[in-house]
Order: sequence, then structure tokens, then C-alpha cells
Amino acid sequence: MGQNKSILKGPELRFNEFNSPDTIVVFMHGYGSNGEDLIDLARDFVEVLPNAVFLSPNAPYQFEGMPYPGSYQWCSLREFTEPALDQELDKVMPVVEQYLEGVLARFHLPADRLVLIGFSQGTFVALRAALYTNVKAKAVIGYSGGFIKSSNQPINNKPEICLIHGDMDDVLPIVNLHEADAALNKLNIPIESHICKGLSHGISPKGIELGKQFLSKLFVNEKLNTGGIKK
Repeated sequence: MGQNKSILKGPELRFNEFNSPDTIVVFMHGYGSNGEDLIDLARDFVEVLPNAVFLSPNAPYQFEGMPYPGSYQWCSLREFTEPALDQELDKVMPVVEQYLEGVLARFHLPADRLVLIGFSQGTFVALRAALYTNVKAKAVIGYSGGFIKSSNQPINNKPEICLIHGDMDDVLPIVNLHEADAALNKLNIPIESHICKGLSHGISPKGIELGKQFLSKLFVNEKLNTGGIKK
């Protein structure tokens, strides 16, 4: 699968250089893509998280498909079965966990100030990281992806989750959303799911707006309940 990197790297954006970040948003790109693919979404999500820092690392492995510069994968999809994907996700988790722990330490923030936003394969990775590693992220937004329950690890965290999927997705059909919703509900994990009509495999303006509304409710409620953000 290519050489494993000990430190993931990719583009970063901050829009408020005067205040220290109070939230970390990590984008996790899809199979065969790279961090540049999602980083521009920061310009939308900063509207609800104005003091956030946005990171979009390249996945740790070179893409196993047709090689071209700047194409990466979080794990192999050569065997596209649930047991195989379960094993592949377990393999990449130490790399992801190390990266997230490093990011939290770098910005001196606790894990409940961490949001993961995944697309396609990145959604599988974000959900696995948020539920099963020691990095107890606050929330996950997953676009056009799915969820594989770990067969080896117990649930370690119950983040807030928002899944968004197009009903015309021909890469990961809408059944992936329904199965993920059912599995996460069975695990008593808070989740909201949304279907974007007429959308294929991608992120639409409606999907972005739904993600912004999800984070707005989450963090506005937090401020109301705590009297402000506590670091």
C-alpha cells in the first residue's frame, strides 16, 4: 500500500490570526484524492466556527489505483468487503490517532474541541477514529460515506454525528447511509441523517448548509449551557 508516514501533512487555513484557535476541524478526503480537495470547505464552515483552525491532511498511503502525483488513500479497497474494510481501518488507526493527538497538543486544545469532517472513504475513517480511538472527538460530519463497526475494539466515545448522502450516489449508494444510521442508532450514538435529492457522489451546497447548521446548533447550545467556551 505504499510507505507509511509517521506524520500526516496537508494544507491548513485560519481566518482569525488575532485569537488562538478554539476549535480544530480536520477534513478527511476520499479514496485517491488529497488534502487540497476539501480544504476550501473551510471558507464555508468558518461562518459558524470563526476561531477554528482547519486542517486537511493527505492520507498516509499512495493511491493503489492508476498512479498520479498527489493521490492518496487511507486504506486499500482492493477487497471491498466488510471484514476486509474492518481490518484495513484498524491498520490505519494508529497513524490517524497519532496525528490527531499531535494536532490537539500543538494547539493546546482538548479533544472535545475537535471536529472531523469526512468525504467518502474519509467518512469511514473519521467515524472509526471518533468512536474507537482514545481521541474523543466532539463531532463528525460524514459526506457520501458509510460506517463499519469494529470487530476488535469496543466503543470508546459517542460523538455527535451528522451523515449526509445523495440519493443518486453511484459510487457508494444511498443504502450505505441507511445502514450506517441503523448501526449507529443500535449503538446508542446520537446521529442525524440527511438525504440530498438528485445528488450523486459529492458534496452539494445543500450538504454544506446542513453541515453548518449541525455545527451551529452543537456549539451554540454549548455556549448557552456553559456560559462560554472553556479551554
